Amino acid sequence: MLSDRKLAVLPCVCATNVGQIAAKTVQRLAEQQVACAISVNDLPTYQHNRCAASRFVALDGCGVGCAKQALLRAGLQVDAQVIVTEHQIRKGAAFEAAHVDRLTEFVVALLARIIREAK
Repeated sequence: MLSDRKLAVLPCVCATNVGQIAAKTVQRLAEQQVACAISVNDLPTYQHNRCAASRFVALDGCGVGCAKQALLRAGLQVDAQVIVTEHQIRKGAAFEAAHVDRLTEFVVALLARIIREAK
């Protein structure tokens, strides 16, 4: 298991299936203590956040990139961006838990690579 609290993942949380997939994926990462989950509400006072991450991943539902843009507006560097629709998941389709499983596996591997490259 990864456990690097210096990594934070911000999900897009739009009302579509891809926003739900992003949010549930980040929730799962936090439950497994793979990374710290942050929300848009955390960003204005991020330096006071409990996880004090130094590396940030945006998990966006689609190419609009709301999570990435929120991190950039907060003055935080985006170390990686994952876009749900680039993983053969169509925006507007029915929500499927299997998509969360698949995306979680991808993000865990991405976070492992980020940790390796930082060493």
